[in-house]
Amino acid sequence: VMQSVQKIILLVLYLVMIFFNLGLTHIFGAVLAANCISFALTAILLLKKFSFQITGWHPKQMGYLIKESYVIMVSAVLSEGRSYANIFLLKSMSTLNQVSFFQIPHRIITPLQIIPRSMILAIFPTFSQMGSRADDSAALSLIYQSMVKYMTLIFTPICVLVCLGASPIVLILFGKPFLASVLPLQICIWGIWFFSLSAIMEDLLIAINRQQLIGIGTVIGLIAN
Repeated sequence: VMQSVQKIILLVLYLVMIFFNLGLTHIFGAVLAANCISFALTAILLLKKFSFQITGWHPKQMGYLIKESYVIMVSAVLSEGRSYANIFLLKSMSTLNQVSFFQIPHRIITPLQIIPRSMILAIFPTFSQMGSRADDSAALSLIYQSMVKYMTLIFTPICVLVCLGASPIVLILFGKPFLASVLPLQICIWGIWFFSLSAIMEDLLIAINRQQLIGIGTVIGLIAN
């Protein structure tokens, strides 16, 4: 919900920028303001619902958190770095226009990634609860299979529709000069299906305390890329 609120606030700020012709540099201020407002609202809601008490510094607990989460953090950084590495590679081999043709599909696909992430966030507490109990492995496997089925049912038609309507989508959102990105969009859109399945598997590995495999998979993917 708060992510949706943040996007709405950011959209309103963008419209204000366009109306008052504030210039390109104010985009960064708009993003910062939207994040700050979203953070403040989230903090207010949490403080109303939960009571927090600062009990001091606990190095042992901090060490445990770092030990359990550093693999996920490194994997996230490497995954983001892979996208930027592709841009630098394209810049060294092609023109700026061709780089933009590569970026446009990602601009369209990235918002769609909210859908699988939202579904997985909703089911992750169940994953964690079942993953901590050995006798729930069969039920956990059933939930995993159901999630894969639902993701397939949701994203297969989305991918087909985007492939069929790639040309008008690019024309409406970016204009005629960027129609060369239609084919990259038709190819890259299928990546969201793999992204959704990968996200399910990653959260499942975290739930069963096998997050080290996420790091290994990310490194292999980075090398292959």
